[in-house]
Amino acid sequence: MTPPRPTPLLGFETPYVKAGDVVLPVLAGVGKDAELCATPAMWRRIFDVLEPLVREARGDAGSAVPASVGRAPILKPSRRIL
Repeated sequence: MTPPRPTPLLGFETPYVKAGDVVLPVLAGVGKDAELCATPAMWRRIFDVLEPLVREARGDAGSAVPASVGRAPILKPSRRIL
């Protein structure tokens, strides 16, 4: 039996706001479309968790600054993604 393999997610479209949630359109698998939806607060929590892991993988973990310090807001007042 072949072990399961993760399906890569590829983003080719611009994220948008739908019903108050930020939607990230992605391609999952071969030609299958999917949407990752979350509130702006949830995207912030996702970012806060993933940022240190990405920094560590890149080798610049020593210069990590808390994500909430000195960052520009994710959404503009017009609710469009930066």
